[in-house]
Amino acid sequence: MADAPWLRKAKTLPAGQSTRMKCCSADRSMIVSNGKRGYTGYCFRCQEPLFEAHGMFTLEQLAQRKLEMELIHSKEVVLPHDFTNEIPVHEAVWLYRAGIDLEIAAAYGLGYSPSLRRVVLPVYFRGNLEAFTARSTTSKPKYIEKAVDGSVVFHSKPELRLPSAIGECTKPDIVLVEDNLSAIRVGRVAKQAVSLMGTSCNSTQMARVFERSGLRVDRVASVAVWMDPDAPGKSASRKICASLRLVGHDVREIHSTKDPKLLSYREIKEHLND
Repeated sequence: MADAPWLRKAKTLPAGQSTRMKCCSADRSMIVSNGKRGYTGYCFRCQEPLFEAHGMFTLEQLAQRKLEMELIHSKEVVLPHDFTNEIPVHEAVWLYRAGIDLEIAAAYGLGYSPSLRRVVLPVYFRGNLEAFTARSTTSKPKYIEKAVDGSVVFHSKPELRLPSAIGECTKPDIVLVEDNLSAIRVGRVAKQAVSLMGTSCNSTQMARVFERSGLRVDRVASVAVWMDPDAPGKSASRKICASLRLVGHDVREIHSTKDPKLLSYREIKEHLND
């Protein structure tokens, strides 16, 4: 299971620093920190203290962490200097488990960084790099991320839909999911899947979802919201559905016992057509 949004944010902070972020409302009510003992988070609205210990690091891990921090805190979003589209088989297992083979990975520009020992998922729009997520099977944190702003979204490629799905899944217009692999997986069946790259969704982000999907925000659209089945995912799903219904969209909330990326194509079709 992926780290909670507050923990992912805290893990990008240099030692001794803190920052504010959104939690349960539109304002930045949560403060997250990277302290001596570990990572902490506290929302002044929820009033629930959060903590996770750093754990122990080897010298090699500390050197790797230094490279990661330099990448995260650079002024521009850039891929690791040794980024390659050649993903080692032992690292690609994570992709295979989500039903993504190397051909599909290459179509989305996925790759690998030997120095970081991470699979890298870039996010492009019109050829420009807007964000990346780098995932490790062995290092902490499991994910590191960098984006041009807090409103980046990731779209599936309609041209990569399965031929058998084109006539079967005509609705919804958009499926909103939590992560990029789920978007790639669901996008093989749905008309279009969009990853919110987390469980939060602001107004700018939603505008991008519609604009880049060829839809207008002021026109009624059929939208399915399919978050992961954990507590943060369920909470986010309720909030996103409520927001979309307020502006008049035809919204359906999809529930599954597994993350969308872990389901078979048959199961994805059944959930979409249910």
